[in-house]
Amino acid sequence: MDKNVLVTTLDDSVCSIQEVFGLVHASYQQWLDNGLDSAVANYSLDDYIEKTKNCIVLVAIDANGLLLGTHTLDFVGNKCCFGKFLAVDPSAKRKGIGKILLEKECEIAIAKGCDHILEDTAEKAIWSVKWHLKNGYRIIGYRSFTTNNYYSYLFRKQLVPSKKWDNKYFCKLQFLKSYLKTKLLKDRFGKPTVFGKILVKKH
Repeated sequence: MDKNVLVTTLDDSVCSIQEVFGLVHASYQQWLDNGLDSAVANYSLDDYIEKTKNCIVLVAIDANGLLLGTHTLDFVGNKCCFGKFLAVDPSAKRKGIGKILLEKECEIAIAKGCDHILEDTAEKAIWSVKWHLKNGYRIIGYRSFTTNNYYSYLFRKQLVPSKKWDNKYFCKLQFLKSYLKTKLLKDRFGKPTVFGKILVKKH
């Protein structure tokens, strides 16, 4: 990784939010090219501004101020940080940009008292799944959203030691329960399955 790469917040950088949004939008084109219709791919600039309003947007820039990558931290509770909108410029891929963004994210999350980070990604976005697993995340859940056309993995990265969440078998059990429940109740578009509709009617 180039030592001249700087990771900072969007507010403290020379980048504009329009530039960062452009990178995120272009990154999700790869998803569309692979048949994965993510809601993010259809965001407008206003949507992106709204979705990052109460978040910390990180940017990775080179010595010339060129935007190389971005990642957003959304604090969803006292102990949890949700990472989203990870995007790296095509010219900077496989150079460790995602990793140094994650390192900065962990540093900020720990400073704010978080003990873990959550993220999700499409089950079929193999490149993203591999990146998460390579960087210390464990798959703990399975999800389906009405805004997408695919099932998603939920990942957890533990920031402080945990007897429960550091146990890979416990994590696998959580995933299995989530997988079975989601597959039983929802299709890949987030809509109720036949069984899911029956359960709703009963309640």
